[in-house]
Amino acid sequence: CDTTLQFRVPPVFPLQATLMPDTAILFGQSVRIVSQVNASNLDFEWLPTRYLEDSVTLQPLATPFETTTYVLSVNSELCEASDTITITVDEEIRVYFPNAFSPNGDGVNDRYRFFPVLGIDEVLSFQIFDRWGELVYDFKTDASAVFEAGQVTTWDGTLNGNLMNPNVFTYKARLKLVNEEEKLFVGDIHLLK
Repeated sequence: CDTTLQFRVPPVFPLQATLMPDTAILFGQSVRIVSQVNASNLDFEWLPTRYLEDSVTLQPLATPFETTTYVLSVNSELCEASDTITITVDEEIRVYFPNAFSPNGDGVNDRYRFFPVLGIDEVLSFQIFDRWGELVYDFKTDASAVFEAGQVTTWDGTLNGNLMNPNVFTYKARLKLVNEEEKLFVGDIHLLK
């Protein structure tokens, strides 16, 4: 009887950690960092941990407010591996302020609205002035003013309950960003009939 014993030796793979390619986001956006490792039961560390929602997972959600390079280091017994990803942040604050509205009661553009695209946490102030510099609207005292669902609904074109005549007005908006900074926006609004 011929008995041959065969042993299979599993191949030895070097430990590998691979991160998704470098990526770019707008200020205020988040991105989930996708990583792959070829081993289990390992220790890992993210550096830096700043702007990571959960630094104890291999797939953290990152919301950096500035361009940041993250390093994932993994080790399993005597092996170590690492990879990096750079998340480039376009730090321009994008808020769309329309330059006209028509409070004529037709249900279309009857209130002035502006649209913070990303990165805005709070409206600190929004004021509208006439051409002589007199305050005609203040967001903080308007009970009907709204900041939700990606838009800010404000002025209805009235002063003391009376509809203003068509004219050019100036707005000043002080907004608090998601990184706690404040930014001032100034521009013109045309009130049309």
